[in-house]
Amino acid sequence: MTNSPADIYDRLWNSREYLKQYYSTPEVADDEAANIAFARRRFAEAGRAFSRAIEVGCGPTLHHAMLLAPHVGTLDLADYVPDNLAEIRKSLNGAPDAHDWSVYLAGMVEPGGLAADQLWALVMDRAGTLRQMDLRVAQTGSYDLVASYYTAECVAETREEWQRCLATLASLVAPGGVLLLGVVRHCRTYNVCGQVFPATYVDEGDFVEVLPALGFPAADIVIEVAPVAEWVDQGFDSICCVWAKKRGM
Repeated sequence: MTNSPADIYDRLWNSREYLKQYYSTPEVADDEAANIAFARRRFAEAGRAFSRAIEVGCGPTLHHAMLLAPHVGTLDLADYVPDNLAEIRKSLNGAPDAHDWSVYLAGMVEPGGLAADQLWALVMDRAGTLRQMDLRVAQTGSYDLVASYYTAECVAETREEWQRCLATLASLVAPGGVLLLGVVRHCRTYNVCGQVFPATYVDEGDFVEVLPALGFPAADIVIEVAPVAEWVDQGFDSICCVWAKKRGM
């Protein structure tokens, strides 16, 4: 039986089980490797730093913070679930029972770039406010970069609600700023340790249709589709990576 998002995130979500299933792999997972490669190409092409950034729907994870930290001045981390933010605090505070992010740190190291320990120190330095956020309601804030991975489509119960959640993300992007997304594609449900979680069925065509109406010109939207063989049994076999620049003032 599929539970509603409200039931899942208020009652059924287990941060530690999620980390165990998706972020305890012996190497960087296929989908995250695609997210990393896409973002690196886009950051290189943009050739700019982002003074204020936020990751919305960070979950209990810091691997996207590792990806974003070299390109931002400060990085706020937002999530709906208090236990997810508690896991983030454990990692930032160096708690002995914090999740081990060494696999992802190693996977982020590039030739001639920051060493793993330097990258971790940068994440600690750039991490800003931990913010509880519900995408289903209007939010305030203005950021040069808004990143969100596997969030709006997993929060929304219908396409209409997904559009509202995407609009909330878009509202946080400052004029001339960037929206960076990783999205489970053609997915209706996904699994965490046997628990079925719903998702809104979306693909690249939905972003091409919706984002221009939210202030992102079609010419400034880049979308790539990446196959994901690793998680087929968990409910999805591909992702969309989205980079969209908002119209300036």
